Amino acid sequence: MGINLSRRTVEIEVERGFVPACPPPAERVIVADLSEARLAVGKQYGAGVCVNAQQDDLLSVVNDLTNGVGADYVVEAVGRSKTFLQSVDLVRMAGELMWFGLPSVDHDIPFRFQQFFRKRLKAVCDYGAQDEPAAASFREALRLIAEKELDVEPLLSHVFSVEDINKAMHLAHEPQDAGALKVSIHFE
Repeated sequence: MGINLSRRTVEIEVERGFVPACPPPAERVIVADLSEARLAVGKQYGAGVCVNAQQDDLLSVVNDLTNGVGADYVVEAVGRSKTFLQSVDLVRMAGELMWFGLPSVDHDIPFRFQQFFRKRLKAVCDYGAQDEPAAASFREALRLIAEKELDVEPLLSHVFSVEDINKAMHLAHEPQDAGALKVSIHFE
């Protein structure tokens, strides 16, 4: 299932991971994060607006940019209750949500179903590309990288040799310690 990104605004929230901003024909891409380093990379990938959600009110920014209408599409990639609930506030009437931020703990999220229902929203929950038949998403991602249609170099903030695997694993687990985006281990 694909999402047509040909409309006005796409909002992407990220925390530890990073979702490259969508290429045109999206009219405007808004990226929200807590890390200035990740926001800078979002800009490199084509985000027109980068919002530090600790410093700015994301809902106000989206409402200002859309004249109070809201985003056509909201992608929630954090997996926290707050961002899950916020995604419903950020999307316009009859907009579309994609939730693929998997919570780190199994707990209930108080969901405002009446708001979701009255806004006539569509939602897709997805995670686990590894479970797809023939690893289709992985294969497509590798094809895009191999054919240089997607440059992942800006995402690789730290590269370690296999001898330094313990340092790499620590940094991957605590990325804020050194502003890490993606930590890679080079096996040569």
